[in-house]
Amino acid sequence: MYPAGELTRLSVRKAMVRVRIAEHRWQCVEAGNNLSRPVEVVDGLLAKWRQISPVAKAVGTPLVLLAVKKLFLKRLHHMAGIARAVQVIFQTARMVSGWKT
Repeated sequence: MYPAGELTRLSVRKAMVRVRIAEHRWQCVEAGNNLSRPVEVVDGLLAKWRQISPVAKAVGTPLVLLAVKKLFLKRLHHMAGIARAVQVIFQTARMVSGWKT
């Protein structure tokens, strides 16, 4: 039915397809490993959080929030002032550009 040469070509092509499938499987495994790394980090952090005593959580959480507030509150106020100033500058520039000379 098939000549020997065509059967040989088909077997070579089949081998190439199998190699490509194996390569794609390896790429999928690598992608899965890369995607699971952040999940592993979060899982480790949750495990450590569960090991901390409830008293430490009750005391530590407000202290951390207070420290964050102290550290970043001044920066946030400064950024809000800059944002308001930029808005006024743009409104003034738009108004001046509309004036007829």
